[in-house]
Amino acid sequence: MRAIGRAVEAVRANPSWVAAMPPAPRPRSRPVRGKSALLVRPGGSPNAILQAKHALRAGQATGGSGYPDGRRDFYTTNYTPEVQENMYLALLILSTVGNGLMAGLFCSFSNFMMKALADLPPAEGARAMQSINRVILNPPFFAVFFGTAALSLVAVVLGVRNLGNPSAAWALAGGAAYVLGCFAVTAAGNVPLNDKLEAVDADSEEGQALWADYLVRWTWLNHLRSAATLFSTAAFTIAAYYAGRAVALQ
Repeated sequence: MRAIGRAVEAVRANPSWVAAMPPAPRPRSRPVRGKSALLVRPGGSPNAILQAKHALRAGQATGGSGYPDGRRDFYTTNYTPEVQENMYLALLILSTVGNGLMAGLFCSFSNFMMKALADLPPAEGARAMQSINRVILNPPFFAVFFGTAALSLVAVVLGVRNLGNPSAAWALAGGAAYVLGCFAVTAAGNVPLNDKLEAVDADSEEGQALWADYLVRWTWLNHLRSAATLFSTAAFTIAAYYAGRAVALQ
């Protein structure tokens, strides 16, 4: 204690010593383990940490959201905002690619495939379509078709939670277009028609009559799928553009 007292008296007698001393190094921010979107400096109050965390979640830290530009926390708090934004951007890019692939497939049928099959004799056209319906059921097609549906559902959920965000709003529109205009139409319309066509003999009168009806109904439903996937591809592209700008500004 005496040594401390003497040191204090020496500092009081020579205040220039304090001014000449180099500044203490500034402690680096470190993420709290298990708490993303929250940087705490050493010595921070636990209550302040909890308050900042709750304010970020409630959207009170930056005027209505946890981000400076109005974005909300898309994912769980197990990731930093930078990781969350990169994950979200990857989701949009994959969704754009998947929707684009499906749009190309459906547009090819609407543009020329069904017209070419309609020009064939009925029995030959029906047999060709039966073969197409069997061959197309392969792992790559399933991966793109169902994988894009899953990504679109995630985009819809995130869009509903973040309607004020331009990227999320476009992702919501694109995801809804794919789920309703592509996946639902395929499951409720095109697949039942394919099953009926597969069950008949293409050379029979019943098969040829079914083929005539199939050409009209199946092609009309495919036009819907083409329009839906073209729109969803454009919507996800716009959503990815906005999300990419956000990532670039980090």
